[in-house]
Amino acid sequence: MFTDGDGHEANFTDGDLVKATTTLHRNGEKIVESEDDLRSATFPLAQEDSEYTLTTSQVRADTARFRVGTRIDAAWTFRSKTGDTGDVAASVVRFHPDVDLSSTVKAHRPLLMPYEIQGSAAGDNLKSLKVEASYDGGKRWVPAPVVLGKVAVLAPAAGKGITLRATIVDRQGNASKLTFHDAFLGR
Repeated sequence: MFTDGDGHEANFTDGDLVKATTTLHRNGEKIVESEDDLRSATFPLAQEDSEYTLTTSQVRADTARFRVGTRIDAAWTFRSKTGDTGDVAASVVRFHPDVDLSSTVKAHRPLLMPYEIQGSAAGDNLKSLKVEASYDGGKRWVPAPVVLGKVAVLAPAAGKGITLRATIVDRQGNASKLTFHDAFLGR
């Protein structure tokens, strides 16, 4: 789940670098819980029409080394009718702020941040996108309007991070909610 701005996946060789909790609910009932991150987790789906919610929380253990992207929380709600294998109707958003090599931006400045929707809501299949920002680790949220294909936020204070939360719904009603803690920092 952790990638750089160019989409290169983090290569964790030490399992202690990321702590993960992942659960799968079927029709509201928890059926699986795992401490594996999503790269290695697999879950069987029933051969009947069901609604699933897959949640994961992945936390980087070494926050001295990783000052940005310290935690990702995600939840995907989708339907499966045939025990799908492989890809399910889930989406993600990638934010592309104009950061320097230290993942920082000038503090307290308005930013228009490009984004990219991937997965089932990509392209013309996007029904809605709601983005929010938090400057206190997710205690309080403010709307981050989508303007001309970009997300409008205020850069965080110097040395502080911004947490971004996106709720994505595709035209079939499949929903994704993703929260990126310390997405980037102010300088």
